[in-house]
Amino acid sequence: MNSEGLGEPALVPGTPKAEERLLPPEIELDAELRKVVTIRACCTLRLFVPIKGRPAPEVKWTREHGESLDRATIESTSSYTLLIVENVNRFDSGKYMLTIENSSGSKSAFVNVRVLDTPGPPQDLKIKEVTKSSVTLTWEPPLLDGGSKIKNYIVEKRESTRKGKSDPRALAVPVVAKDLVIEPDVRPAFHSYSIQVGQDLKVEVPVSGRPKPTVTWVKDGQTLRQTTRVNVSDLTDLTVLNIKETSKEDGGTYEITVANVVGQKSASVEIITLDKPDPPYKDTIVVNAGDTFRLEADVHGKPLPTIKWYKGDKELEETARYEIKNTDFSALIIVKDAIRVDGGQYILEASNVAGTKTVPVNVKVLDRPGPPEGPVQVTGVTAEKCSLAWSPPLHDGGSDISHYIVEKRETSRLAWTVVASEVLPTMLKVTKLLEGNEYIFRIMAVNKYGVGEPLESVPVMMKNPFVVPSPPKALEITNITKDSMTVCWSRPDSDGGSEIIGYVVEKRDRAGIRWIKCNKRRITDLRLRVTGLTEDHEYEFRVSAENAAGLGEPSQVSPYFKACDPMFKPGPPTNAHVVDTTKSSVTLSWSKPIYDGGSEIQGYLVEICKADEDEWSLVTPQTGIRATRFEIKKLTEHQEYKLRVCALNKVGVGEAASVPGTIKPEDKLESKLFCVCLFFFLFLFFKVHLKLMCHQNIQK
Repeated sequence: MNSEGLGEPALVPGTPKAEERLLPPEIELDAELRKVVTIRACCTLRLFVPIKGRPAPEVKWTREHGESLDRATIESTSSYTLLIVENVNRFDSGKYMLTIENSSGSKSAFVNVRVLDTPGPPQDLKIKEVTKSSVTLTWEPPLLDGGSKIKNYIVEKRESTRKGKSDPRALAVPVVAKDLVIEPDVRPAFHSYSIQVGQDLKVEVPVSGRPKPTVTWVKDGQTLRQTTRVNVSDLTDLTVLNIKETSKEDGGTYEITVANVVGQKSASVEIITLDKPDPPYKDTIVVNAGDTFRLEADVHGKPLPTIKWYKGDKELEETARYEIKNTDFSALIIVKDAIRVDGGQYILEASNVAGTKTVPVNVKVLDRPGPPEGPVQVTGVTAEKCSLAWSPPLHDGGSDISHYIVEKRETSRLAWTVVASEVLPTMLKVTKLLEGNEYIFRIMAVNKYGVGEPLESVPVMMKNPFVVPSPPKALEITNITKDSMTVCWSRPDSDGGSEIIGYVVEKRDRAGIRWIKCNKRRITDLRLRVTGLTEDHEYEFRVSAENAAGLGEPSQVSPYFKACDPMFKPGPPTNAHVVDTTKSSVTLSWSKPIYDGGSEIQGYLVEICKADEDEWSLVTPQTGIRATRFEIKKLTEHQEYKLRVCALNKVGVGEAASVPGTIKPEDKLESKLFCVCLFFFLFLFFKVHLKLMCHQNIQK
């Protein structure tokens, strides 16, 4: 709309439909999760994976070989999924498969997890050779090595209880039947049980005796107090001690006493609770570059734990700057002349047969930051601009990164030029570059301690990665009037690698030789109303597409179209009827059509057809007649005919108007005389017939 009023509307192509935009699912697996995730037994495994997709994808976690995930806690939202497994053991090692799916597709990824734990049992134990004083055993390594190489094996033995049956012997004297009594007995299968704190324990002890003996459990000299967590159940030949979620206090000596009328017997078992070592937590330690710092902690465990220091996944060893001094009850590491790479997370690991516990200790070394993480991603390269992206440094020097400095240089020169000195995000769009030149870019991180080391990009040649688009297709001219036409077209097959930014429409008069541009402004629609044409002049049109590389080749030229108001065939004549007939002719009349199709009526065409046929014959000249009345001659008397009339203009012959009913050529006067004669004849016939009947009756 402007000061002159409301302009012509522009139609949106197609039929828009309000619906949610669909995005296929994506999994953004962190770089750390792409490696093998190593974790100590009894620790908590956390796998945090960002996801995308619209609608929100359905998340499914599985194990590679179908192992159960009952112990895992899975939390999923539209933007992430989190899998947590607490108190991991060696059976939690392996591939964790993640699959996300929505209506746009599905995506899968996996994470390899290695749990460092005690090994599994050896496989396929066999007895190879037996002598009176020796036995030879063989076995296969365990299926799970606990994440570490098997160092040696421990072989144990115990004697089994022998049972047998002798030959029968007849008694010399009779036997008197009476109740059988058997002395009570209790024989534990093992004299000691080891259980890790937090796990459930079940101790089954065989008992015998007749009558059935009573069973009493005593712990450390006191009668065992039964609860819902600690309880005893007696069966026919067993007494069972159940302890849920064993604690340190459950350890000790348990005495089982069985008694009946014959006597009593006692046995004892020892329950050993294995507790994990418990190193204390240390807060973050902050040191200046060049200083010496110490990491120390008291360590407890039963049996005495083995102590190791790690930085990341690598175990630390003594060097000129690293001094490790561990004892049975303490851990100490001394780092001399601290540098930036000494910052990060140190892990103190204490382990024994009961398990392993790790504690992280964070160290912050105050220094200039390290180089940004590369490589530098160079995208969107054209003849004069490109976009750079990078990742923050691994080592921030113990202080937040305040900003970045980006510089450039041509490969043919040695001097660096500052592109931007205070870049806050980890990306930058670089402009005003020279086409055909090759550039190298470098990025430096800055914190309060100074400017860090640079990260350089690979050489980048500045040139457009695209070409001009191909010609538009399917050119069509519609809505023709005496001073305007609408030009329509379809998109090109190729946009040349760059988005099409507009189209140019051109026209040429048949009487001229120059192509004239029709649109003053860039148009993005696929049609244009061309106005200001000269009436009765013929025009042809062509269209070109434009992108960032320039204007493409024009489309195929359209045929010539004349600028004139549209005309159509006329409507049917009105009031078509017969006004006179003879025995060899029919005269019909009609009125002009209500609608002349926008062009003067040039004449009328009359057609005739026998009533029992469908073949119409033209009885007027091909050019038509100007009158609205016409006599059709040389017809067959008493033959029925069908008649119709059509109007004619410049465009052609219009719709026909049919004369109602069928028409029979006959002389109208002769028809009346025939009717009178027939009536008179019938009158005389009936009169004579009546007289004869009366005469006959009189005679009778």
